[in-house]
Amino acid sequence: MSRPPPLKPIRSVGESESNFSKHSLLQPIIEEKNSRNNSFASGTHFLAEDNQRLSELSPLPWNDYFRTRTLVLPENCKGIGFRVYATGSLTELLLAQSTVSSQTDETSSLYTSHRAASSFKQPLLMLFHGGGYSALSFGLLVKYLVQKLPNPESLSVLAFDARGHGETDVENEQNLSAEQQVQDALDLLKSIFGKLDSDLPPIVLAGHSMGGAIAVRVGASGQIPTLCGLIVIDVVEGTAMASLPHMQTVLMKRPKSFSSVEKAILYSLETGQTKSRESCRLSLPSQLRWNEDEKCYSWRTNLEESECYWKSWFENLSPTFLKIAVPKLLILAGQDRLDKPLTIAQMQGQFQLSVVRDSGHNLHEDQPEGTAQIFVEFLRRHSIIN
Repeated sequence: MSRPPPLKPIRSVGESESNFSKHSLLQPIIEEKNSRNNSFASGTHFLAEDNQRLSELSPLPWNDYFRTRTLVLPENCKGIGFRVYATGSLTELLLAQSTVSSQTDETSSLYTSHRAASSFKQPLLMLFHGGGYSALSFGLLVKYLVQKLPNPESLSVLAFDARGHGETDVENEQNLSAEQQVQDALDLLKSIFGKLDSDLPPIVLAGHSMGGAIAVRVGASGQIPTLCGLIVIDVVEGTAMASLPHMQTVLMKRPKSFSSVEKAILYSLETGQTKSRESCRLSLPSQLRWNEDEKCYSWRTNLEESECYWKSWFENLSPTFLKIAVPKLLILAGQDRLDKPLTIAQMQGQFQLSVVRDSGHNLHEDQPEGTAQIFVEFLRRHSIIN
């Protein structure tokens, strides 16, 4: 069956037709009503065919959750760039940079861009997603967060696809070491704001799973002088390190490919990977890529091959987290996930602990509104927002 031409993507700040023609990770869904391959391609999962159910699982557009998206290519990186999503006044800053980048007078462009960055004072929440996920996994959280803010100008949000994930396209994307990911985050901030100094806005780092570990290490780097908060979502060193020997088995059990995006979404919901239908429809498509040779969808990120970096993500995470001298919040799906060092530190009041019930590991997707409320209360308690 021939594949239909690619869908024209929604344009946004900083996007160009040439970028998308060269870098389209997600291709249109192929209708297969009469195909004998109406099951997960691995042959290990057979979910009942239900055309009506699948029709209700179409992907959702990013721009219902973020104000803009763009590609940012740091100075020392090669490739197309990191996919960035934003809300708040950061949108205007990215727009200004997108506008000046097309000017022919380079001196004028740099001056205008740096002037816009230096005048940006709105607190910034920078989000780091988990391994295998993408920035869109925070879509519902951001949607509810914006609704709960005292006013729309209280906070800007920056979420980005890590290298080897989502729609980010940079050289050496297989390098998912903690050191490289920390450098990527710092380079992104430097690209947007010009330099890492006291002119940066107040910055809160927040991350889930792998992203939580990277957020901690970015905070511990000492290179963000305006760091004013740290939020970690469902990652604790003790439980993470204990689970690493079993991760390859978990990954081997999941399907390697899917015949449609809807079937991948159905798989995620049926297996409980994500409990929220809306969040799954938003974030799961960005975790896939079209395999032209096999005519199917496969996972965007090859997590199996990243095993050599897993230990570097989580080792010494608890003491590193505790040493960072800013207000800290740890959000877990269950209090039993605390390891001994964090249990002692929590009893001593060294950080705030919140537990989100009726959720799994992706608690910000499973319970986005409740998680957003926890975020807002934390930010207000420490006067990061008014």
